[in-house]
Amino acid sequence: MHPTNLQTYDVDIFTIMEANVSDDKLKYYQFPGYTLYNLPKYRQVASGILTGVKDGLTSHYDQIKSMGSTQDKCEIIRLNVWKCQNHFKIYAVYNPPQNCPKFDILNISHKTIVQGDFNAHSTRWDYKDTNIAGKEIEDMLNSNTLELIYCNEDPATYLLYNGTRTTPDLLLASSDISEHTHRKIIDDPGSGHKPVIAIISIGDSPTFGRAPMDSPAATKAKRTEMEGEK
Repeated sequence: MHPTNLQTYDVDIFTIMEANVSDDKLKYYQFPGYTLYNLPKYRQVASGILTGVKDGLTSHYDQIKSMGSTQDKCEIIRLNVWKCQNHFKIYAVYNPPQNCPKFDILNISHKTIVQGDFNAHSTRWDYKDTNIAGKEIEDMLNSNTLELIYCNEDPATYLLYNGTRTTPDLLLASSDISEHTHRKIIDDPGSGHKPVIAIISIGDSPTFGRAPMDSPAATKAKRTEMEGEK
């Protein structure tokens, strides 16, 4: 992702899954106007989450889970963000293939977004099968006040080498904001995954999710943008 595009599209928050950035290399990634937070990559495995928050936004960042911390290899960060008197809680998740994630670590409350690359299969989001990760997300949807933001007419987010199109990249929102949360898939930034944008409309002032198109810092990019009442 090029920093000038972040300025052009006025992105508030971006997260990059499988960023593959170690803490000692973070200084080489320049995103003027953004405060960066890095969950570093784990060994030689494709991993890590890079998060950027626009300067001026009040936020608090927490690393909830890294890949090497438990047998569950899922990576999770949490970002509390305050904008226009609204407090949002954002979880970014990377769940590697073949992993059985445990999502009970997530604290779902008001104005909560859960988004990321889950590598989860379910017929609820147009897969022909349901895998372990997909079952975990189905259980989370059934046991929490979370709604899946998904439409069958939306473009798939991932193109496999054999031409199959799937959607491992998901967006979930707490029920209090789900009706005001929309999902937009934009052009491929150069990897197999397409960026997913969460557009959250609060009050009478909608947020128009925008995102850069290229991503030299990662193979997969997901961005979240929020706009509150003015």
